Amino acid sequence: MKVRTILILMSLFFIHWVLEKDAGDIKVYSQPGMGGYKSYKAEILINSDIKKVGDFLLDINGHCRWVYQCKSSTKPNTYSENHFIIRYLIDIPWPVADREVFFDTKYIEKTVNNKRYVDIDMNVIKDGFSVQKGNVQIVQGYIKIQMEEIDTNKTKLIYIYNLDPADNLSKTLADPFNYRLTYYTMKNLKEMASK
Repeated sequence: MKVRTILILMSLFFIHWVLEKDAGDIKVYSQPGMGGYKSYKAEILINSDIKKVGDFLLDINGHCRWVYQCKSSTKPNTYSENHFIIRYLIDIPWPVADREVFFDTKYIEKTVNNKRYVDIDMNVIKDGFSVQKGNVQIVQGYIKIQMEEIDTNKTKLIYIYNLDPADNLSKTLADPFNYRLTYYTMKNLKEMASK
């Protein structure tokens, strides 16, 4: 697990991200990712306190209000308040089967020099859960969310989406969908968490 963490950190800091879209309040970047598909990174500023944004993200059953194409979000296992499993069912346009994914999720809060930070590490779990008939399980990848308190009413959030969509999907189908998933998930999160 330590080797995987080191490789993830290296990919975050040493591989060049290419700007795909600058919408002013949302910036989306890409780089090569899992299975030869693109990995996406989005950066946003949320007009809200970091604790409020964190509480919003911890409402797992409410994730389908802002995660793009989400049909279901549940927490099948809880190990502690900050360590749990998240299950997503993502609606993929026909003729591709819907995707089901399980994440081993760790929510880590820290304070450095009176500034608050949150890291959310979501690593795909391959085994131990059954998938609904007709769905395809994503078995490789991760999502990483990093939050930084800018001030009492502003939070910087970085979202990294790096999943192999499984089933050997064409990159011409998978990459645009993963881009939209990243962009619209962050757009929705920004709007809803700022309320």
